Amino acid sequence: MSLSVQWQPRLEPLPAQAAVAGGETARMLARRLLLQVDHLSAGLELVTSPGWLVLLGKTEALPWVDGVRYLGREAHEPRLYLPTTHDPSLPVEWIAEALAQRYSVNGPFALTETLEVIPLGRARALHSAALKDWLTREEVAK
Repeated sequence: MSLSVQWQPRLEPLPAQAAVAGGETARMLARRLLLQVDHLSAGLELVTSPGWLVLLGKTEALPWVDGVRYLGREAHEPRLYLPTTHDPSLPVEWIAEALAQRYSVNGPFALTETLEVIPLGRARALHSAALKDWLTREEVAK
């Protein structure tokens, strides 16, 4: 199932509940987190996939790093994390349902402005071992 989504600026930004980084920005974020122990104990959750790093948590706990994209959720559709500053052209319920069907899981999902979809069901507590493992794999793959 394919959906065509365009983005419009949001009148009021969503509170940030996730930080998403890809490529070199993701590797930079991982290195910074490993140096800042306070983030490792801030109650954040981590999802990794090849080339991507996602942190889930409260706004005040998320690291603010150049190049990282921030996502939030609409109260009526908690399965979908969207860009904090943009609204999709389709109802978020439709998008969440289409992604649930495509990935055969009910979510949650991160959807970036570039329409990257990252399933978030494997979120785990952020800890240094997981970050080091992911960073090692990414360095080898680049």
